[in-house]
Amino acid sequence: MSEGRTAEPAPTAEAKRRRPSPAAEVPHPASALPGLAALLAGRVRHSASLDPELVRTLVPSLGNQGILRLIAEESNRARAEGAPPVTRDGAGERARPLDAVANASGAVHRQAAGNVIAREAAPAKGQTVFPAVTRKTYPVAGKTLSEALAVIEAYQAHTGEAGKTDFNPKLKYDLDDDRNLKSATVTVNLTVTMPSWPGASQLSQTAKAEWDRCWSELSAHEERHVAIAREKMKGVGESLVGQSESDANTAFADALTALKEASDAIDPFEVTMDVDA
Repeated sequence: MSEGRTAEPAPTAEAKRRRPSPAAEVPHPASALPGLAALLAGRVRHSASLDPELVRTLVPSLGNQGILRLIAEESNRARAEGAPPVTRDGAGERARPLDAVANASGAVHRQAAGNVIAREAAPAKGQTVFPAVTRKTYPVAGKTLSEALAVIEAYQAHTGEAGKTDFNPKLKYDLDDDRNLKSATVTVNLTVTMPSWPGASQLSQTAKAEWDRCWSELSAHEERHVAIAREKMKGVGESLVGQSESDANTAFADALTALKEASDAIDPFEVTMDVDA
């Protein structure tokens, strides 16, 4: 004869509602498995790698919510003590400070109130670039110094100079929402044009030395123009960042004016050739 058993009544809807959920039954992280919890907390506070094995060990006892709660509490405590809070990078296996997390594009994320990560624009940039000087020549024909000089004088009558340095700085920029320059690049292209006389190699030693002297003096003068351009344009691109579009264009135009005035100040320049050498 079987022992009599009284069936327990099924829980009412009200009782079901009062039954604690599994998440609510998870003990507070500070009281569950103190040793492992403390180890996890230590890793969080020192921005160390979060060992996946350690996390898997804690999950059955703390639950996912418990681990997340512990990370949040330790981050808040570290921030209150002056240490940077931490976040998990990538798959969550490594922690690093939240107060300066940069992505691949250069944008910076900073820790804002309430553990919210606010996106901050990358720092503004300015630069002045000096590409290699372009070297050009114009041909000189003749068998004597006198004939060569006549060609050079004809070129000078046409262009204004026997040797010539051209500069053509260009400004390229991007604006922020307030129409101020958030980036600026000034590229200073320089071109030097000098006479080229292949026939000089057939001159007498004395005449060839005279040609070389004149050519070297003219070349040194053109290099002074190059040096002036580099001096006057140095740092111009950097100085324009943060200015309004109108102010930046005015400042760039002023820099070009200063360059032209300084370059013109060393002209006219003359080289005297002894054609009877």
